[in-house]
Amino acid sequence: MHDPTECRRPMGWAIPMVTALLLASPMVWAQVERVSLAGDGSQANADSYQAAISDDGSIVAFRSNASNLVAGDTNQWSDIFVRDLGGVTTVIASRQPDGSESVNFSQRPSLSGDGRYVVFETPYENATILSTGLYDRVLGTNSYLLFLQNSGGNPSFPRQARLEPVLSGDGAILALRSRGEFQSVSPPAAAPPDDDNNFAHDVFVYAWAASPVEPMRRVSRLTVGDELDADSRRPALSHDGSRVAFMTYSDLLASDTNSRPDVVVKDTVSAVLELVSTTPGGIAGNGGSFNPAVSADAMVVAFRSEASDLVAGDDNGRWDIFVRDRTAATTTRVSVASDGSQADHHSSEASISDDGRFVAFRSLAANLVPGDTNGRADIFVHDRATGQTVRVGQPAVGESDGNSAAPAISGNGAWIVFESDATNLISGDTNRARDIFRVANPLAAGIREDR
Repeated sequence: MHDPTECRRPMGWAIPMVTALLLASPMVWAQVERVSLAGDGSQANADSYQAAISDDGSIVAFRSNASNLVAGDTNQWSDIFVRDLGGVTTVIASRQPDGSESVNFSQRPSLSGDGRYVVFETPYENATILSTGLYDRVLGTNSYLLFLQNSGGNPSFPRQARLEPVLSGDGAILALRSRGEFQSVSPPAAAPPDDDNNFAHDVFVYAWAASPVEPMRRVSRLTVGDELDADSRRPALSHDGSRVAFMTYSDLLASDTNSRPDVVVKDTVSAVLELVSTTPGGIAGNGGSFNPAVSADAMVVAFRSEASDLVAGDDNGRWDIFVRDRTAATTTRVSVASDGSQADHHSSEASISDDGRFVAFRSLAANLVPGDTNGRADIFVHDRATGQTVRVGQPAVGESDGNSAAPAISGNGAWIVFESDATNLISGDTNRARDIFRVANPLAAGIREDR
């Protein structure tokens, strides 16, 4: 049984018992709406992926292979689009600074909390250089924040290169991962430190909006400043960018003895590096942990883990979603049914609200809610205040006929976006493509403002 006393309760967690009882019904349902549409409501003519959502749920960025979401999209590559669900408009974000189309694929969008800024991976000027692009929705402008270069100082697009750029909630800090010898930033004052000698992927932060420009800082270091000895990736930032969670394959932390990837948090002010994926005894779990998501203050961290010793009674042999409360120094498993039953299949792709209360995730489990018989990967949301778990992103009648993935919950916890190849979530879905959808969090009654 889930014990909510283990969880830190930020402001606004108090819920009347009658409301909690009403929410316990297995019939909880919220209407789904499609996001990957043209401004006139036309369906996308190709697949869409990788949705990101603003704090209030009104702005959604996503990657799409479609060529009909905006007029004049002729580059035949995947682009980044932004849908304003209040103004019901769709614009392309992945253009070059001169307004021309991108010359290669763009991917992995990340939004600032207010939805103004979008960062993403994109080619720099030509198809041979990988960079981080920035789109300002207010000004309607595009720019490059950085690009990769090889050890000889020449621009390059190395095979398997990934930057995984993410913005802080306030939009002022960019985090990314890269091998130092491939990294270059304009202006040069922002170049990464020249003591990067571990030949591994590291996590960096860059205060791109600062004036004067601040140097890039490598955060994948030990508290004492030593380099980590293996790859670090998948950064997640606190709202102000002062804390960075990431996964690392390094075992240099004294408490990390499992020779598996683990989740850590770096405080860029104190320089303390803290292991998050720990057992009750404070050591690393007996399996790998991956892909953190953080609350606004990064004191609550959600992640996927293969470990079976992070909490008592974990014997399902499946990937689970865990939440570490760094203030209370407790870890709970949230990929469970409302009665605390373990999932009977893998769960992954956690996303957490700003206050740390709601966790959305993807699961293949069939026993988290009653009546789950579709044999598909579905989207679930867990309320850490009540222990409630519900399935979202379902049609009004019946169950989803396709797989869903990549949930992202809004900062206020009221909305969830996800991608799905289902054809029956809404009426009129005839494009035979994976689409982006938005659904209200049925456990967040009173938080959401309809828009």
